[in-house]
Amino acid sequence: MRYTSSKTELIRRGTTMVELLTAAILVSIVASYILPAADSFYTSEQVTAAASMLTADVRYARAYAIDRQAYVRLTFMPDGWLVQEAFDGADEPLTAGSDFNHSDVYWQSIIDEPERFVPAKVDLEFTPVPPPTVLFSPDGFLR
Repeated sequence: MRYTSSKTELIRRGTTMVELLTAAILVSIVASYILPAADSFYTSEQVTAAASMLTADVRYARAYAIDRQAYVRLTFMPDGWLVQEAFDGADEPLTAGSDFNHSDVYWQSIIDEPERFVPAKVDLEFTPVPPPTVLFSPDGFLR
């Protein structure tokens, strides 16, 4: 049996330019709806991650102060925060029995990085506005 094809059958096997343009237009319309939603989702996930990290750092600072009987502070900045322990001039941590009010106090980070930064798209706006520094005393209370 011999197979033959006519010219019209060969033309119908391919895709026309109108079909390609229609598919491209449909893809661009769908993408114009999906991409902004994906960006908004990504930003909201960054906000959630920053809030979770801040909450974890506050809990860690309090637990660290109680466990080590040390003074620990959180310092808030526009683009992040610090979690630090108080030391005296002799590189000894200030503990419950130490005099906290002398001028030789310096601070050293107790987390894995010196400062926590939030992504550039995330604005830290606290309501109500916290003090620039929160200090935990050795008993775990705010000072």
